[in-house]
Amino acid sequence: EISLEQTRPIVARTSPDQYALPTPCSDWDVRALLNHLLGVLTMFRSLPAGEADLAALAGDPDLEVVDRGPRFGARGTGESIYVRDPDGLTVEFRAYD
Repeated sequence: EISLEQTRPIVARTSPDQYALPTPCSDWDVRALLNHLLGVLTMFRSLPAGEADLAALAGDPDLEVVDRGPRFGARGTGESIYVRDPDGLTVEFRAYD
């Protein structure tokens, strides 16, 4: 919710004549970056509060599972899944016991 609220004013200030402008991501113009950003925020919003449903993510037809397995991080060991979204960005989700 907080991410959506912080993003909303930025998106609202973006006009259609800016969509074709370049971004620091050299392969993406403003339109592609906004589409990706809003898609990811929507995906995160649909997750249960605080935890990623790794089985649901693995079964999502819009995501490609790149790697899966236990990984150690700042909160200890957790089951991790890397997925690639339709825009080609790879994102990690991790669930801790």
